[in-house]
Amino acid sequence: SVGQLIPLFSDEVPDYLFDMGLDYSPFVNVAEDHLEYSSVAEKKFWNWLDAITQNTAVMNVLLGPSSSSKAACLQCIGGMTPTKWYTSRHHASTLKTPTHLLLTLAKDLNITLEEGFSPEENIRKLVANWASLKDRGMMPVLMIDDAHLLSPALLELLLRLSQLTTDQYKTGLLHLILFSAASL
Repeated sequence: SVGQLIPLFSDEVPDYLFDMGLDYSPFVNVAEDHLEYSSVAEKKFWNWLDAITQNTAVMNVLLGPSSSSKAACLQCIGGMTPTKWYTSRHHASTLKTPTHLLLTLAKDLNITLEEGFSPEENIRKLVANWASLKDRGMMPVLMIDDAHLLSPALLELLLRLSQLTTDQYKTGLLHLILFSAASL
């Protein structure tokens, strides 16, 4: 019987790499850090995320069909960068009134708002806490799912919160990400 000739992979790799002008073998069974493909959309997404964690606070609205994992993806990424993000995530249906929103944000920061104080005074407490987070190199990020369910009063307050500054942080303290299946 005639045996089948089986070329040895290790014998062929150097010639293959040389003939193709490659520094590394592009086909391996394990992940290699130096071989990674990212589409243009993925690169834009990662650049946007980098801007969230390193630059000034802004408001973003992500639109897409329901159940397309917009919020889950960002929550996962926020969890991967816990030293850069202080993330608070809520569903629009749980945020009933502007006062309730302020109380919810305070609870997330483990601070107590005074019921006898005006909303402005309570907002100053939130600002002080967000500023202390930024002092430690963290970006306060508020994510709200199904933002199209928010009342106009809540949207107005969120816009105002995203524009708050201090003497030290003139570019905003809170990064706001609204997820919606419909335009706002």
